[in-house]
Parts: sequence; structure tokens; C-alpha cells
Amino acid sequence: MNSKNLKKGSTLLVFILFLSFSVIIVSAVPPVQTTIQETGLTIAYPQYQYIKLNSNFNLYIHVQNQTNFLTGNKASCWLDLYNSTGHETMHSRLLEESSDYYINIVNNFTDIGVHSFIIQCNTTSQTGLANGIFEITPTGLSDLQWFYILIIGLSAGIIILGFAIKDAPLTILGSFGFIFLGLYILFNGIVGIRDTTTTRTIAIIVLMVGSYISVRSAMELIDDK
Repeated sequence: MNSKNLKKGSTLLVFILFLSFSVIIVSAVPPVQTTIQETGLTIAYPQYQYIKLNSNFNLYIHVQNQTNFLTGNKASCWLDLYNSTGHETMHSRLLEESSDYYINIVNNFTDIGVHSFIIQCNTTSQTGLANGIFEITPTGLSDLQWFYILIIGLSAGIIILGFAIKDAPLTILGSFGFIFLGLYILFNGIVGIRDTTTTRTIAIIVLMVGSYISVRSAMELIDDK
């Protein structure tokens, strides 16, 4: 087996993967928060753009007419949630407190992607509406792009160093970073990329690159003995 060809081929694969992955991550478009409030009642709520996967969430809102904040049973408020495929996952009335209205959202945010909501409130003479979108991510954060790039950069650096000093175990160790990243993407997706087919394809490619380098380096190590 030609170790020079292995080194050149593996280095080229790592470089192409790093470049392609960086372009995909940087070009990923974050969700745009769109809120519409109609005349009548004004609904104020925390405008979070990202929520952690499989987490519970307490939503508190404040309702105001032209002159006063509404409390207690002066208004009736409802929340509707829709998942990333457009299916309604919740339709519940908010509970009343002395200064606001609230609801505990449990076992709802179970799929990664863009979700949407509608909050509607009404009194005997007025109505109010607020709606918008938010994104479910593995960590509830939006800045994981550099996490992916960091893992690829460190793994690629270890692999190239392993080739440079002809240390096959070190090269194999570096390839484990790609395998870890591939599995992470497969189960958690990529922040900013909402298409499941795209994320799974990227995950499989990263896994294949890591597996290829690992197996070829192990074979080279065996042949040298």
C-alpha cells in the first residue's frame, strides 16, 4: 500500500469536507421572527428565537387595551403551536395570574426545525392576536456553527500531523473526530439547516470520511509490521 497516496488522498478529502462544510454553515439562514399584532388588545410576550430540543417551557404574556393592563378573568387567552411540518401540536387556554397570563408547555418541542405559534386574547368587546416563528435546536443556541468547524479543524489538524510524523495511531485518533461529528449531526441535525435529507447526507459523508481514514490508516499500520 502506498502511504504517500493515502496521505494525499486523505488530506484532499479532509480539505474538501472542511471547505464544503464551512460554506454550508455560513450560508445557513437563521429563522426570521415575524410578529403581527392587530388593533385592539396588545399582547406582549418573550420573543425567544431558539428553544432547546425536548425541553419544557413556561410562557408568560401581558395583555393591554388602550388604557390598562388586563389581569385575572378580564381576558381569555389561547395558545396554538405548530411543528416543523405544520401540524398543530397544542391548543390550550392560558391560566390567569394577578399580573399576567401563563401556560406550561410540556413534551411539545420534540423535533428540530422551525415551529410557529399563535396567541389570541379576547374580552367582551376587544380582541388581540400575536403570531410568529421560532426554531428548535439541539442546545437551544444559534451559534453552534463554529462548534462544527472547530471539530473538523482539530480533527483535520491531528490527521495531517499524524501523516507528517508517520504516526498511524494519531491519524486514527483524528479520524474519530469526524466519526463523532457525523453521529452528532445524524441525531441532532445542523443549526440553520432545516432539511432532514440534507443533514443526513452531510452526516453520512462525514462518517464515511472518518471511517475511510481510520480503516486505511489501520491497514497501513498492519502492513508496516
